[in-house]
Amino acid sequence: MGRLKKLIGARIKEIRTKRGLTQEQLSAKSNIALSTICRLENGINMPREENLEVLSKVLDVSMDAFFRFEHYEGDRNSRIVKILDMLHKLKDDEIIMVQKIINSFLA
Repeated sequence: MGRLKKLIGARIKEIRTKRGLTQEQLSAKSNIALSTICRLENGINMPREENLEVLSKVLDVSMDAFFRFEHYEGDRNSRIVKILDMLHKLKDDEIIMVQKIINSFLA
């Protein structure tokens, strides 16, 4: 359950920031205590259904948006495959730049 709380919290935060809202603004608009918003986003508490309903209305998303975290998941190998797919779409000069960036991490 701990991982699920963290994933849902990350989604709430991601959607909130995409909407350009602070935690304080979300709290005021949703009438959910700021401390609750903080605990939800940090994955400390599992959100209650009624809070998700209110948040979905305030953030203008469907309820299932809070459970879409495919982009957070994936094992190491699937992430490497995704990176390779992205690299294949780059131009030669862009690949050289990516190679330099990777080298800087390994130095």
